[in-house]
Amino acid sequence: MTMNVVRHIDFILDYAQELSIIQGERITLNILNEASKRFYKERLVQFFEESKTAKMTYNERIESLELNKLLNQIIDKEKNY
Repeated sequence: MTMNVVRHIDFILDYAQELSIIQGERITLNILNEASKRFYKERLVQFFEESKTAKMTYNERIESLELNKLLNQIIDKEKNY
């Protein structure tokens, strides 16, 4: 077992403890599931997104950044319209 797994379990248990205190009940399977979902959304999604761009070629990354910049410009223009 790598140290990351232990660290991930620690985060999930911390989130579960927070939820159980907020809800005023003991840690249940439902609370652990919610804590796991929170951990995935807050920590793992970012890791997967970063690793996806690491596998891209330089041109693919530039194209992605340009498209993202264009999208933000369109959104800004529509907000000001």
